[in-house]
Amino acid sequence: MRRSGLRVQRSQIAEINVTPFVDVLLVLVVVLLIASPFLQRQIPLDLPKETLKPQSDSAKKRLIISMNKKGEFFIGTQKYSLEKLINQITTKMPGQLEERIYIRADRTIVYDKVIHLMAGLKKAGAKRIGLMVDEAP
Repeated sequence: MRRSGLRVQRSQIAEINVTPFVDVLLVLVVVLLIASPFLQRQIPLDLPKETLKPQSDSAKKRLIISMNKKGEFFIGTQKYSLEKLINQITTKMPGQLEERIYIRADRTIVYDKVIHLMAGLKKAGAKRIGLMVDEAP
């Protein structure tokens, strides 16, 4: 039997489907947002010295870890190895891990040693770590 009836004629859509286009653009935006901080790190800069505001009394009570030119660690005048320093802070000063810990390192020290100290403090649970600088004249 033959079907008789009206044929449904489909008309072609003359519009462009923009959904894939928008998806590609969003992916490009995300890639650029992720890549942009890495591009800024490659720019050589000579950062200016800044006059700093005086520290408050609460900031003066924070824990300060000093590093001399030899890479030795000190709290006050007491000398520690890295392992003993981390152990001292976690066992005898657990409240300091919640407060800001300042690192005061000699400017000629190898950057790698400061990073090892910061990583050790972070692993021990330090929340906020700051670096101390001298005020510009």
